[in-house]
Amino acid sequence: AKPLATAQLASLSIVGLPGNPVSARVGFELFAGPLIRTMGGFRKVHRRRVVARAAHIFDAHHDQKVHLDRGQLEFGPDGLVVSRVGEQQSHVLSGLTGAEVLVFHEPGRTIAIGDEVTVLLLDGDWSEQCP
Repeated sequence: AKPLATAQLASLSIVGLPGNPVSARVGFELFAGPLIRTMGGFRKVHRRRVVARAAHIFDAHHDQKVHLDRGQLEFGPDGLVVSRVGEQQSHVLSGLTGAEVLVFHEPGRTIAIGDEVTVLLLDGDWSEQCP
């Protein structure tokens, strides 16, 4: 979700999202959406995060940034299991269309099969969180 810009001008809050479509969606989920919900008086402003186990290896990124891989959840014999889905580049919107979650992937970490990872649910009903 980079580049991302935020500003405050009197009572006006401004969020500038990236130009790549996947980066814009991620930036909205992490920053703009919670800001809008906060301004609307909602008590819970972030989507739910859960822990799942990796269904396959997620190779390490060595650029010192947290990556948010697109994924899908399944119920396995030991709980939730997450698989990477689609293309992972920020300009490939089709890689986001089948995604149910964003997998938090810390810099330099190789995620092995069965490792626990935190995922952000992209779908869900927020109606119970109305102000």
